Amino acid sequence: MKNGNLARPRRGELQSPAIPLLEEDSSGDGIICADSGARSPEVIQQQVVALIDGFLTRSTQN
Repeated sequence: MKNGNLARPRRGELQSPAIPLLEEDSSGDGIICADSGARSPEVIQQQVVALIDGFLTRSTQN
């Protein structure tokens, strides 16, 4: 970071300060900030929501 400005992230990446914060909380979690750029953040979010929705649906059926 220069002059307090955040570096502009590449497509599919969170801003750089997120990685150390995630690693501090739980070692290895910083990997979620790295994506090859093949999927847009919107697509990733939709996939995560679909996975959570499926889990919750299955959980409430039991």
